[in-house]
Amino acid sequence: LGGAMLTLLWSHRFIGPILVITAGLRRIQEGNLKVEVRIRDTDALKDTVSDFESMQAALRRHVGEDRERLSALQQRLSRVSDKLDGDAAARRELDAIKEELGKVTAFFQL
Repeated sequence: LGGAMLTLLWSHRFIGPILVITAGLRRIQEGNLKVEVRIRDTDALKDTVSDFESMQAALRRHVGEDRERLSALQQRLSRVSDKLDGDAAARRELDAIKEELGKVTAFFQL
């Protein structure tokens, strides 16, 4: 009985972090980078969870930087579009490009 209880306790300490990481992977797959993964201090796999947290933070940082670059590109496109006087077709094309750039990282929640 004692061995069964010990096995249950240890399996819970390993399975819990695996389930937490799995849930984190699902959230990232859905574009959610803002929810942090958390485990108890007594759980195993702390290094793996820490690596996962680092990866998620790096993704958040990279997506944020990409959003800033895309925003700057959209502003440049707006300035170019404003300079086009009579070329309505070129203006529409630039507006369409600007709109598509806005959708590039909209999937991710930071």
